[in-house]
Amino acid sequence: MGADGVPGWWDSLIGPGRAVDTDRFFVVAMNTLSNVQVLDPRVVTTGPDTEHPQGGAWGGRFPAWTFADLHALQLALLRRLGAENWQAVVGPSLGGMQALQWAARSPDLAPRVAAVATSPCAGPSGRCCATWPPRGDSRGRCG
Repeated sequence: MGADGVPGWWDSLIGPGRAVDTDRFFVVAMNTLSNVQVLDPRVVTTGPDTEHPQGGAWGGRFPAWTFADLHALQLALLRRLGAENWQAVVGPSLGGMQALQWAARSPDLAPRVAAVATSPCAGPSGRCCATWPPRGDSRGRCG
């Protein structure tokens, strides 16, 4: 439950005695840049639609990133925490794409993956996000 009394996305799933039991597991929850809820005041993130320090939206000034970049950041956090591996990686939508990254890139470090309501491809280009090396045709489209 948030400070505003509104339940969060994961409140029914994460907590003592729940499916992701915080009495058994140390739970790490990471947001991503460009969260689609960026205009929701309860979401703290930065993306192309957020205000740039010099005025206007970041827009095209916002740095490009890939799912490989997110995996590298999450791997760095795992190492920084001193953990050998994640017990599981769970995520919906864009988070599910990140979970698929763990399944494809580092299955030994994420032996359990729950990719919920997601796809290995994103956007109108159908660019593959979850495979390494990328699979599909020469344009990186999923086949």
